[in-house]
Order: sequence, then C-alpha cells, then structure tokens
Amino acid sequence: ETSDPTYSNIQNVIKLNTASPTGMTKVLVSAFAKFGIDNRLVVTSDRTKRMFDKDFESYYVLTDYLLYFPTVDMYTSPELYEYRLGLIPWEFTDNYGLFIKGISLGEMKSGVGEVKKIEPLPYSASYVDHYTKAEISEGFTKTSLNIKKASKGYYAIYVQPIFDLLDDDTKENIVEESLKHMFEQATMNEWSVENSGAEHIGEKEFV
Repeated sequence: ETSDPTYSNIQNVIKLNTASPTGMTKVLVSAFAKFGIDNRLVVTSDRTKRMFDKDFESYYVLTDYLLYFPTVDMYTSPELYEYRLGLIPWEFTDNYGLFIKGISLGEMKSGVGEVKKIEPLPYSASYVDHYTKAEISEGFTKTSLNIKKASKGYYAIYVQPIFDLLDDDTKENIVEESLKHMFEQATMNEWSVENSGAEHIGEKEFV
C-alpha cells in the first residue's frame, strides 16, 4: 500500500481511510494550511542507514517525512501513530533535513527549501525512574516490594501509546515481564497503570 500511488492521493485517502506515508503527509500539510498553522515540510533520512550530507546534494537521503512548527520549535512524524508533537524517532534527530516552506504566487503553489540541522531532544526528555519500597519479614524469609516504574519519552514509546488497545491478558503480561526483568523470581500480586494512551506521549510519565 505504501508504494501504491492510490494511497498518496488526498481524495482517495479520505474516501478509503487508508494512506501511504506520502498520502498522510499531504493530508496534514493541507489541513494545517487550511487553518493557517505555520509549518515546514521536512524531508530527511534515518541516520543509522544513511546520513544526510548537508554539503553534497543527493535525492538518495530524502526518504522520510517530518513536520516542523517554528512557532513552538517542535517536530511531529505524520506517518507514525505512536509519536506526537515534540517527539520524533531518534534516528531522524542529530541529523540534517531539507526544510520546505510553502509559498504561493497567485494560483501557483511552490516551495522554498533550506538544509538545516534537526536538533536532538535533551537527555531529560527520556528517562526511566524506579521507586521501590521493601518490607522484609522477621527471619528474612520473605520480602514484599511495592514498585513504581515511571518512564517518559523514548523509554515509554513502545508501550504507552498502544497499551489501551491491548486485551487485559496482554496488558498483565507486559507489566509482569517488566517486573521479572528486575526481579526474576518475583510473584506479582497487584498492578495498575497510569497515563496510558498516545495523547500522553512526551507529556506525562507512563507509570
């Protein structure tokens, strides 16, 4: 579907509710233009596969789309559901990209491009914190733990946005695996989750 031009056409995307990365980008760019939201289309590359060389012109590195909003100095990925404004795949950061500003000359629409660096997020935007309270029985035969794990940013991206879409058994397995990763022989008695859902990505800790 991603290579089929059918899904790059805005009318088809709206009709079929299916879009390629190019199609989804076109829809968002058109919507932001309609509502007067200033943005730049950014075309870049995954730096782990091919680095964007700012001094050597090549279409070979124009592989991935981002949208940049200069008024808030933030990016978003138009094609990746799990990401939200302010958080994009780290592979696209600390890299260069072609920033394209749309312009209009009468009825003719075009764009002006400029190569700029896509700055990485600060280290404080992604972390995992553990808060553990231990109660040890008399005789030191048993230990009860109350564990709170709080993650944010890239550490939360693989679970936080999709957690609400999973069935209850899968949710419990994910939480239990996270516990066993720290305490291999532990038995989980109770669990709960806070701030699950894509709307919290980059904004609230996944607890």
